[in-house]
Amino acid sequence: MQFITSQKSEYHQCQVFIAEDLSLLLLPTLFSKAISRTGVVWKRVTCDGENRFALTRYKEEEISDVTITILHNRLKHFFNWLIQYSQANSQVSIDRHHNIPEELLNHYINTVIIEEQGAGEHTVEQYLMALRDYYNYLAMTGFTNAKDIRVKPRLKSVIKRNTKRRTAVKYLTPELRSILYRNTEALFPKSIQRAKLLIIV
Repeated sequence: MQFITSQKSEYHQCQVFIAEDLSLLLLPTLFSKAISRTGVVWKRVTCDGENRFALTRYKEEEISDVTITILHNRLKHFFNWLIQYSQANSQVSIDRHHNIPEELLNHYINTVIIEEQGAGEHTVEQYLMALRDYYNYLAMTGFTNAKDIRVKPRLKSVIKRNTKRRTAVKYLTPELRSILYRNTEALFPKSIQRAKLLIIV
């Protein structure tokens, strides 16, 4: 069930995130507006500051329109999962999603996406990218603190297995190929089939 949807706003030139009661989700919409307007996301970089204390900076990275669409879709999936999760846990809500602990974000990636949904490498990377870019934006703009979202080392082999299972080639048997060829006019139009028969005779 879709609790959160998104619609393209021609006026704002971005995706607007809308809850089931038609209320606006402000922070995801602000993020959508920012990435659609600038065409960049903000990556967290740690470097040495004064007196060798670690300093966090945010570096711009250009993204394509396809990536923006992926970010929207993966975030929408996350928000819908979060609403379902919050029905059994009163300490979590979509209204306070910017301040949920990073342990829950990591639970979503590791338990829900990898273990329960069996996502492969490409899909996991998309979810990691979406959550990291979104929460980096929120941290950079002061809405939350930085979140460390990552795959557990023990699950890296699980992701590889999931990837192999999803990309396994399903071969057609010679008998099935023969049946398909005999019953497919698009592959050999009747005029070509007749010409082949004449040549054979």
